[in-house]
Amino acid sequence: MIHTICYFSTAHPSLQQEELESLFIYSKENNQKKEVSGILVHADGNFMQVLEGDKKTINELYQKIAKDTRHSNIIKVPIVSYEHRIFEDYDYGFTIIDDRLNIEKLNKYLNWLSHYPSNEINRFVKLLQQFIKNT
Repeated sequence: MIHTICYFSTAHPSLQQEELESLFIYSKENNQKKEVSGILVHADGNFMQVLEGDKKTINELYQKIAKDTRHSNIIKVPIVSYEHRIFEDYDYGFTIIDDRLNIEKLNKYLNWLSHYPSNEINRFVKLLQQFIKNT
């Protein structure tokens, strides 16, 4: 089973573009090394991240993320386990989304996923679509 964690948070107001870019590079490299797939969306001063992988790896990664002072107001979505990764094939496994074009691309992927024959995945997809809709 693939362990999945999703959270929403508010970026610290003083977070600069250079810091964001550094965070994005580090996240992508680190997650690929740890065989973690998922997405990190930054829009309108908010983050949404989905992490998929080994349960121990994902839990340790989330604990580290939760302590990061570059964001606050963290809302963790209940943990779900799936038989397959949702984002493994999406843009090479782990993707940073921080512009309108990539948000539209993600939305198309989520629309495609919404036809997946799983109520759990469909509920999860709807949650992600709601975040995107509000950005």
